[in-house]
Amino acid sequence: LEIMADHGRIIFTGSTHHQYGNCDLDDLQSLTCHANRRPYNNSKFMLLMFCMELQRRLVDSTIISVAAHPGFTATNILTSTKGKQIGFFKQKCFG
Repeated sequence: LEIMADHGRIIFTGSTHHQYGNCDLDDLQSLTCHANRRPYNNSKFMLLMFCMELQRRLVDSTIISVAAHPGFTATNILTSTKGKQIGFFKQKCFG
């Protein structure tokens, strides 16, 4: 934290799948039920809870804790890439 003391950011990669997750303290590793996207959903839910708790603890510092969903984050990735990359991103993002 000392290295980040001058307006540092801790950024977590989120997902809208957090809304389908929960925190099963008796099965944190999803050993009893590894069906569908349950482990992924739970991990994104717990990551968001950790991010929020970390921000709560950092409230009196210049460091911030944030979560961002890469699909909803405004970037210039489609306009800044050239050649093959632009086709790849267009295909992945827009089918």
